[in-house]
Amino acid sequence: MTVALVIVLLLGIAFVTFTSGPEGSALAKETQEQIESAAKNAGLVLNEMHSAIPDSVPLSTRVAWKRRLKHVAGVVGATVDETENATGYLIESPDLQKKVRCFVRSVGDHVIGIVVSFADGKSPEAARFLESLKKEFPNYEILIRNIK
Repeated sequence: MTVALVIVLLLGIAFVTFTSGPEGSALAKETQEQIESAAKNAGLVLNEMHSAIPDSVPLSTRVAWKRRLKHVAGVVGATVDETENATGYLIESPDLQKKVRCFVRSVGDHVIGIVVSFADGKSPEAARFLESLKKEFPNYEILIRNIK
């Protein structure tokens, strides 16, 4: 009985700790301005913005597990599942020779994932954009993936 109680208590603490709060503090409604700022700081320009399928934007392992736990908690009525959204951004150099794609996934009004795809990951523009993006989105694990 005591062992079961300790296990339940530990699982409860892990659940509350692991499922609390978004990845960082960025708000989805401010994302476009942050992406534009990161692009400008890297000498690039935001040329296009479009809706994306949330499941096509991968999440960090930690956030993916948090989403799974929250979904399970939602099934049993402990939490409410919120709508997920994703937005894709096409960022280019002024001469249109360098392209960067950035995808942001959000739940409700909170950003939960950022993925960047570079056509040329070794270019100075790509490195500057990634560094600038990390400053705009502190406390986020920015994934680098090849997303079409």
